[in-house]
Amino acid sequence: MQTKKKVIAGVLLLFSLIFLAVVIIFTVLGRDFLVIKEKPKPSEVIYVLDGSPGRVERGLALYKERYAGRLILSGGVQPEDAEAFPALTTAAVTGTPEAESTWEEARNMEKIVKEEEIRTLLVVTEDYHSRRTKIVFDKVIGNENTDVSYATADTPFDPESKLTEEQHLTAFREYVKLMFYQIRLIFE
Repeated sequence: MQTKKKVIAGVLLLFSLIFLAVVIIFTVLGRDFLVIKEKPKPSEVIYVLDGSPGRVERGLALYKERYAGRLILSGGVQPEDAEAFPALTTAAVTGTPEAESTWEEARNMEKIVKEEEIRTLLVVTEDYHSRRTKIVFDKVIGNENTDVSYATADTPFDPESKLTEEQHLTAFREYVKLMFYQIRLIFE
């Protein structure tokens, strides 16, 4: 009984420390740390992470601007995507299996990169999600054989302006996920 209480107390202490670390990091680094601001590089393939229609729209725009000759959508072309973006039916679009996390999306894309010996990859996600995406994709795919660059879809998340309650919550969630992903990287 005493051991069970110690384990519960230890787990509660651990989660409290993680929560405190997230709050401190969020305060010190701020919201703009979440956003990777880099110019997209022309690549062999554009890979669009699953999520909002804004990601698909940005990926399609980059494809039309000839940043790459091929577009890959995580989870494939969904009916709502084809309906919203008719150009997807005429573009060189393929897909990857559905994924439950950014980590899984990177693993799915890693297989394609290795099989097809892709040397340059442009990953598209939302601005507030770009730091975590970069950390994961650089770890899983980025190496001496493949140069990974990033492009972001605009969202109302503007680190320079006053955020809404929803946007604060989004930023906080991203920091929590970043902490857990950093821990996961230690064991990968």
